[in-house]
Amino acid sequence: MAAWLPERSTLSTRAALVLGLLLLVASLSGAFAAGRTLLMRVPFDFRAGESHFAPGEYVLALDGLATGSVTIRSADHGRGAVVQARKAAASGGGAEPTVSFNAYGDSRFLSAIQPGEGGEQWVLAPSADEAALTRAQGQPKVTVLKVERLQQK
Repeated sequence: MAAWLPERSTLSTRAALVLGLLLLVASLSGAFAAGRTLLMRVPFDFRAGESHFAPGEYVLALDGLATGSVTIRSADHGRGAVVQARKAAASGGGAEPTVSFNAYGDSRFLSAIQPGEGGEQWVLAPSADEAALTRAQGQPKVTVLKVERLQQK
């Protein structure tokens, strides 16, 4: 009987690991249903945190994985990233949801997301590359795009 204990222990460990991975995948999938979600169509390359994104459609989940996080994934379920953001009072604007990009020439960085409700916005911290561009070129030009709210399922 003692010979079975290590094998059962290994099976229990493997089962727990598989269950944990399944729960992680389920929670990541559910992140887009949990928080507010927005669809943005971006006609240019941009950066969010340390990640680079090509022009295209992206789904934003606010507070999806953790409070103060923004999850960005391409609408075709390709590339994605999670970036930290801080909530702040919205800087004007109405009920229309928008995203703002800091532009330094052809380099654009996602800087803020305003869901158009609750009078708040999510402000992304500048990456090291963006901070260097600010020091070298001064204040950026800000580009604002309208986004769509996605219906919760």
